[in-house]
Amino acid sequence: MKKALSLVLALALAMGTMMALSEASVDLETWFVKTGDGKGLNVRDINSGEKIGVLPYGSAVSVEYFSRDGWAVILWGGMDAKVKSGFLVAGDPGKYQGPVDSQGNVLSDSALGSETVEGMNKQYSMMRYGNTYKVMVVPDTRTGTARLRWGPSKNTNLVAQLPANYELNVLASSSNWLLVQDPNTGKIGYIATKYTTAQ
Repeated sequence: MKKALSLVLALALAMGTMMALSEASVDLETWFVKTGDGKGLNVRDINSGEKIGVLPYGSAVSVEYFSRDGWAVILWGGMDAKVKSGFLVAGDPGKYQGPVDSQGNVLSDSALGSETVEGMNKQYSMMRYGNTYKVMVVPDTRTGTARLRWGPSKNTNLVAQLPANYELNVLASSSNWLLVQDPNTGKIGYIATKYTTAQ
């Protein structure tokens, strides 16, 4: 009788554990790592913020929830951890091939601007105006920010440093640069398309 009772209790405990695990997994969503430079995404301790690992570009992540401060809480080795949410996308980004424009064409580094007046004029002439739309900032992984500049060249002065998931209104676009307005400050400037993602 004791053996039968022990077996029933063990079975009930196992069933309860399985049900708890299945309920916990219902809330998980799969997202994918997509960094601007193809490098990995740092995984940080949920409390201290210390780096505890790296997720390679394109890897699937089990997201529990997104917080308002730009972090995503993920399941990491059976425990909670956090990553910058601006580097997660809903679909598999595939193999990294370099920065791309809004049509998915790979850009060379030289396409991002020129030191010469002639090169900048070319960038200005490529701008196309149309219906405005919104984009979100996907920052440089080295700095955690993206640069808003006064001209379409990486050599022009900064207007602002923008954090991950910052929303911008696009006024004009080329394959390499976006002319944007910050809806919060009214500032207008140029940001490289590789540091943005469409909403």
